[in-house]
Amino acid sequence: MVGAAAALGALGCGDNEPGLLTDLDGGVDPLPLDASAVATAFEVTDTGALIWAYAKKPRWAAVVIEHLADGGAAASMPFELAPEAARTGWIELVGLAPDRDYRYHVRFDNGRSTGWQQLRTAPAPDADADVTFLFSADIDTNPEFDSPIQATMAQSEAAFYLSLGDWPYADNAPGAMTLIDYHERHRIARTDDRARGLVAALPVYAIYDDHEVRNDWDAYFRAGEPDRIAAGIAAWDAWFPLRRDPDGPRYRRVQWGRHLDIFILDTRLYRSANRDPDGPDKTMLGAAQKQWLIDSVMRSNATFKLIGTSVPLGFGNTEDHWNVFASERDEILSALGYGAGDAPQLPGVVFLTADQHWFAAHHLDAGAIEWQVGPIARGLPDPSTLPPLVPEVVARTIAYNYGEITITGGTAPSMTLVCRDENGDEIYRETIDAPG
Repeated sequence: MVGAAAALGALGCGDNEPGLLTDLDGGVDPLPLDASAVATAFEVTDTGALIWAYAKKPRWAAVVIEHLADGGAAASMPFELAPEAARTGWIELVGLAPDRDYRYHVRFDNGRSTGWQQLRTAPAPDADADVTFLFSADIDTNPEFDSPIQATMAQSEAAFYLSLGDWPYADNAPGAMTLIDYHERHRIARTDDRARGLVAALPVYAIYDDHEVRNDWDAYFRAGEPDRIAAGIAAWDAWFPLRRDPDGPRYRRVQWGRHLDIFILDTRLYRSANRDPDGPDKTMLGAAQKQWLIDSVMRSNATFKLIGTSVPLGFGNTEDHWNVFASERDEILSALGYGAGDAPQLPGVVFLTADQHWFAAHHLDAGAIEWQVGPIARGLPDPSTLPPLVPEVVARTIAYNYGEITITGGTAPSMTLVCRDENGDEIYRETIDAPG
């Protein structure tokens, strides 16, 4: 992965970037779209964003960004699309204004462009701001799973999309094994027309689950296939950039004003073997991440604290889910103030989960709320194979789906989940009021 930082407003190009246009100007339309290229805004904050790009042939790129309210435009310095990173690269834009709408495009050294795309910055950390965002998982480019869902999502007015994993399905037969293989699976997935439309409309926060590398990978496979696991993760890093030290974690917090904190978990890299017997030494998160999660959620002053975990918290139907890590799950719930039959001591917490290819709303006996979503584009299960319905399962629907969460501030903040199907029609709605 190749990245750089650039203060907004820097115009021009370096002497070492032959062919990059010197007349970068946000006030003019970009040249025709380069169909082999794609760009995405990742990790948006109140003052910046990572602008990532891929192109088949160009070696250099630059970002032109325009403030929609006043038309003020600026451009970044060039950044490299490195051959060793499969011609991907990114640049960090800084100096953006909080809670503002921008449009941007990436111009390449052949004069082509990705076309205009949308970006809204987060509000300031103490701002009393509303927000709507989308979340889901499971995107396979196989035409067998085609539907209008990604176009439907792209037409929303959401601020961003949170992906909880399985994008792409790099282990589809024949499964990727080498770094070159993994890069190619990502390229196919990201240049797919459906995905291009989605990431043009919505900035992205993401984490991997298993299929980006291999099915149900855990400590057993990390030990048995270290080169394959390392290649899969390295490719993911190139296509899903993060602000992190090279050896730093991928779990992190996303802040959106004073009403929303999202804690994105890495449920793969630190987990024990799924087959290990459950107990205090078995972990999905690892000791450092588990303590970070507990400490960070407990310290959070956000009205609503959402915990994104790529696998389901309750009612998992395989040995890959939290049901076989129940000791650690219960330890985390207890630390957050949940207990069987008791009201939670830490209000405003909801778990966002995916992976099982159906929508579900769970109100667990311990007091925790779980909203499970997906798939966007993957096979749907036979209803007879699902775990039985019990009172804790408030709702369940088998369909292509995504979650839409709206947080409304003001004197009585609230959070509403609407689960929507491929056409945007409502499947389920639930509202949680801010703690009194």
